[in-house]
Amino acid sequence: MSSVEVNIVVEGQTEQTFIRDVLAPVMSHQGIYLHPTLIGKPGHKGGDIRFDRALNDISLFIKQRPHGQGYC
Repeated sequence: MSSVEVNIVVEGQTEQTFIRDVLAPVMSHQGIYLHPTLIGKPGHKGGDIRFDRALNDISLFIKQRPHGQGYC
């Protein structure tokens, strides 16, 4: 069985914790590995995220990943 890695963009620590502590352990038994990643500025509270900010943050995240070029 092959495995799949999924990067999940989240806007707050609550979502990050839920993915990491609840969903990821269950999904890993299926060979699906979830990696929650916070977007936004450190210390900034979540909510009311604008599309342009999300697009920028996600683009920066992808460019930092190995083989990230070409996905954005």
